[in-house]
This record gives sequence, structure tokens and C-alpha cells, in this order.
Amino acid sequence: FDHIDFNLQRPILGDRRVREALAHAIDRQTILQKIDRGSGALSCSPVPPGSWAYDARTPCVPFDLAAANRLLDASGWKMGRSGIREKNGHALRLTLVSTVGNLTRLEAAVLMQSSFAKIGVELAYRRYPANELFAHPDGILASGKFDLALYQWYWGVDPDLSDLYSCAAVSPRGQNESRYCNPEVERLLHDALVHYDRARRRADYVRIQEVLAHDLPSITLSAVTGHFTINSDFHNVNPGPTLILTTPARISN
Repeated sequence: FDHIDFNLQRPILGDRRVREALAHAIDRQTILQKIDRGSGALSCSPVPPGSWAYDARTPCVPFDLAAANRLLDASGWKMGRSGIREKNGHALRLTLVSTVGNLTRLEAAVLMQSSFAKIGVELAYRRYPANELFAHPDGILASGKFDLALYQWYWGVDPDLSDLYSCAAVSPRGQNESRYCNPEVERLLHDALVHYDRARRRADYVRIQEVLAHDLPSITLSAVTGHFTINSDFHNVNPGPTLILTTPARISN
């Protein structure tokens, strides 16, 4: 899924109201339909649609520049003469990072720059080779040299989200690039991993999705969809929400 991580160790982004304001300034529908050419489905959850753990009731932050402006006003960021908001002598300037050579992400970044400017936020865009952006432990993401990061995450078969949101996985120890750490989410992630009962695990993941939608350590833009062509000699192929071969397949002799 395509998503944006907020670096919560940045003082500006440590304020949830600022994160919500920025989320209101991201036009996810336009990114999906006009930039990604409709090659996906809008999703507000880091759990893949179609998964037994997915909660379709997970609330989305709508594109609403008026709401974004109200939130920034309430959080003390006042519009400056230059059109950039200021607070305690600091301008509201942020940097978005992503990978080089990806035209759709470049177009999404340009759209975000335009929307952010309308709410008094200056957004710079920096692109890096993938091996520099994702390197551990000293890459751009792992070392926290960013404010927002736009990239894609691939789901596994199990809906476990520990790699993305566990306190133990905070980068550079793991791949929790947002540096998010919530004791309730940590407890629920652990509970879901140590029990086999699907109903119990689903309840854990539903609550996790609810908390994440409130805390906004990241923003899911869309769930990428794929199309597969399967030779008729293959039998018992039942694609799952994340992988094409999730059950033993049989090939005709």
C-alpha cells in the first residue's frame, strides 16, 4: 500500500493536530484517480482490504483545507506575511522524501506542495536512490532525516503490524519509520501475536486500526491492486488479499 509516514520525533509533527491538518490537505482521491490512474482502491487502514482483520469502518481524514486551516490556527501556527505559518519564531517548513525515478510519486508530491501552500505550509521534496533511502541503520529513513516519507509497503500473509507500529521496531532497530510508540497498540499487537483464536485477534486488530486512525502516525493513501494471468494447467489457485499463492496449488501432468 502507498502511504506517508510522519516522523514523530520532529517537534512540529509531534503535535497530533498538525498531523491531522496535514492529512486534511492531502487529496487522496485525486492522487489515486488522476496520478495513479485508478490502479488501486482508497483505503484508510494499514490492513489490506479483503483480510479477515480489515475493518472497513476505519475512519478517513477527508480532504478539507478549511478544516486544516482551523487546526493549524488552534495549534498556534499563525499565518505570516510571506504566506507561511509561524510559531515561536519558526516557520512551518517541512521536507517530504521518497525514491528517485518514480513519476507518480513526483506528481503526488507536486500536488501536496500546492495543497500545503494553501494552508501556509512550505513543503520541500527530496528524492533519493532506494538503497540510500531505505538503508539500515544509517539511511535517510532509519536515521530520521525527514519530516514526511512517501513510499510503498508490502503486506505479508498475516495481518501483523508490528514491523510498522511496534515500539520495539522503532527505527533504526526496526522499520517503524514514524517512531510511533503507543502502549495500548503495543499490548494489542503482542496479544494478537500470541493467540490463535481468530475472533480475538480480529478484535485486537480492529482496535489497533481505530487507534491508528486517531493518532495518525501515518496516512494510508491507497491499496495497490494487481491482475494475474494463470495458466489453465494450474488448479486450486485461490489468490488471497496479499499473495496469489496462499493455498497449495496443483499442476496438471
